[in-house]
Amino acid sequence: MWIDEFDEMGAAPDSMILGNGKTWKEMKNYWFFLIAKSLVADGWDKSFKESKRPFVWVRGMTAGAQRYATLWSGDIRPTTDDMKTQVRSMQSAGLSGFPFWGHDAGGFYNWETKNGSDDHLYRNWSMAFGSFSPTWKPHGVGESRWPVDRSAEVQKDAKTYSRLRYELMPYFYTYAHLASETGIPIARAMILGFSQEPEAWKRDLQYMWGNEFLVAPNCSDSDRVSVWLPGGSWFDFWSDSLFSGNQVLSYPSPTGKLPLFVKAGSILPMTNFALSTGSLPADSLTIHIYTGKNGSFTLYEDDGLTEGYRHKEKRTTEITFNQDQMSVTVLPANGTYKNAPAQKAWTFVFHGFKKPVSFSVNGKKTKTNWDPVRKFLSLSAGSFSVLEDIEVVMVRE
Repeated sequence: MWIDEFDEMGAAPDSMILGNGKTWKEMKNYWFFLIAKSLVADGWDKSFKESKRPFVWVRGMTAGAQRYATLWSGDIRPTTDDMKTQVRSMQSAGLSGFPFWGHDAGGFYNWETKNGSDDHLYRNWSMAFGSFSPTWKPHGVGESRWPVDRSAEVQKDAKTYSRLRYELMPYFYTYAHLASETGIPIARAMILGFSQEPEAWKRDLQYMWGNEFLVAPNCSDSDRVSVWLPGGSWFDFWSDSLFSGNQVLSYPSPTGKLPLFVKAGSILPMTNFALSTGSLPADSLTIHIYTGKNGSFTLYEDDGLTEGYRHKEKRTTEITFNQDQMSVTVLPANGTYKNAPAQKAWTFVFHGFKKPVSFSVNGKKTKTNWDPVRKFLSLSAGSFSVLEDIEVVMVRE
């Protein structure tokens, strides 16, 4: 539910008396809380009986109302300065307890120059940064926001980021559930994970996406971005090039390329692309392992539609990686939900190898595929019951 323009009440005189007898001055910081409460706690149609989930966002919000609704940032301008503001606002919202904040990716409209986003901003902001925002909404007036109405280069970027967003949905959904349970945001200011590092307090134009990704949108007309990498090792998501941490990079970022890094030791669950989240396959997963350090990931799943998850209708699966043994372990799933698959087909992709190696799955040597350019190795483990252990181990020859 999209609730717009309630912030227009901000212009009301402080002395105005409301229906409850209080002045606007007394009530204006409570206004959005009451709107959210009336829509969700009081107004949500009870005939749904938890068969559907309410999702309400409002153009304005008050502390505490995140128990009912979230917000977006309003009618922003399509400029690089406003893009910077949105990267910062997203992090501030997450730090303030609103992990599902959204914005009009690309900017809504520039009333002075009478235009929406040009192709440069559309590619860098509407598509690249927008796809790594909690809610992706390339919305506005002026020039069309449909990729097919724009150049071939725009359409290429739209396809890249749309595909990636949908393929990463198991990862995104896990962190969305964590945010709903704990308030820990999906888009995390660098100070959340690296508060002891002085550089983290300066880097307000980059952020962590979950615990594994580092994102540094290009908010300028330049073709390079300054990126601070914390300690450890980091993979360039696009090339698999490996970088040492504790350094600042001048990273090449031509129009449409999002600086995106993955921490060594990360486990990323991905799925096959589909045109809708409603048709993403639940019975298969591809697990990407970024070697160099031990890692773990707890995959979260539910039916994606109802409020059954509130009543333990959900499933979690522990996945761990051991660097010394070069092994991945998938533990039996915990819990279930309506129409949950009883079996899953698993594919594993290992990043960071210098040469092809052999692997076994539950003790049986398995065929692998080697990418000589990006130097990653993949293997199809087959289909297993979700209640079965899976052990993928490098064969020492």
